[in-house]
Amino acid sequence: AGNYAQEPACFRSAGTIIHILVDGVAVWSQRVSTTALASYSRSAVVGLGSTIDYAISTSTTNDFCDSTVFTATISGILTHPDTIPPVITVPGDVTADATSPAGAAVSYSATATDDVSVSSFSCTPPTGSTFPIGDTTVICNAADPAGNTSHATFHVRVLSAAQQIANLSAYITTNHLGAGRSLAKKLQAVQASLVHHQLTAACNQLDAFMRKVHAQSGKKLTPAQSIFLIAAAQRIEDAAGCRP
Repeated sequence: AGNYAQEPACFRSAGTIIHILVDGVAVWSQRVSTTALASYSRSAVVGLGSTIDYAISTSTTNDFCDSTVFTATISGILTHPDTIPPVITVPGDVTADATSPAGAAVSYSATATDDVSVSSFSCTPPTGSTFPIGDTTVICNAADPAGNTSHATFHVRVLSAAQQIANLSAYITTNHLGAGRSLAKKLQAVQASLVHHQLTAACNQLDAFMRKVHAQSGKKLTPAQSIFLIAAAQRIEDAAGCRP
């Protein structure tokens, strides 16, 4: 819509023509009447980022207008409505080992993009939070200035001490680590104690497991294997609550 104020003396019989231009191309032209103040309305669909301007011309070379007495206000130009919501990118489901009875701190990367801009974006629980043992659904929400919204989810699974023992036992068996089944049997004893809520016994059995690993280092186990198994056992102790 445009409001144009001009002195009547500025107009000649042919009149002055106002042009609305989008990206330099005239999309509307209007011959202005001889009224001192005239208002005209025009709706046009333009692309996002288009440049909107106005120009003045006359229909004959004898017509003349002094631009210093011409004012224009362009407003209300309609654009393509933004109906496209933001795009959220989240990771696949995440699995982490508990490092305490409370769970584990888990970091992840999630982003949101939009054709125009993203006005808000958040995920709950946020990255770096301590996730409890078990499964947690992370919900991410995004919005753009036009009010379009989008949502995405993924899951974080935090493994308990018992689940970590099962995984470690399977690793030892699959890779034939240690002398016979001595290491696997010690982990089975730990698992049984945890099932019966005998935490002190489980913690003592984990200590015995680590002593056994240390004794076999450089013999039935490589130093690197020993370091890996002891670190796993210490993490399990932390997850079970063996150490304050």
